[in-house]
Amino acid sequence: MRPTLLAPDWYVPRVTPFCSPVKEKGTRLMTAYWVTYECNFYATCWRTTPQNADYSAKDCENSYTTCGDKIIHDAGWFYSTCSGIGLSKYDVARNIRYWADRARANGTNWRVYTFTDSGGNPYGCRFSVTAL
Repeated sequence: MRPTLLAPDWYVPRVTPFCSPVKEKGTRLMTAYWVTYECNFYATCWRTTPQNADYSAKDCENSYTTCGDKIIHDAGWFYSTCSGIGLSKYDVARNIRYWADRARANGTNWRVYTFTDSGGNPYGCRFSVTAL
């Protein structure tokens, strides 16, 4: 799946059904930081569970200027990058939720991720899914 800046126009959070008819059961954990890892020699990635991505999306809606602290551990860089390319906090939240839904639909070992480009810079405010 290719990372993108925006979820498709037809996607509506909490309305568009998952690809799978299976519904999650149990409790959800509180928002936690995303895990940093080196996804290749030239980039840094951050990943989290679909459930935590949903909480991060809500964090972005509540405070666009600080939600990047939990996602990429740099609120200012996250905000300046995402807002600098014209994305509102709702665009970012919708995109995160879209990829969380795709990760859930793929199975329990799938995670939402975001990354930097070559050389660790710049951050692009793009999200996608990855398997563990």
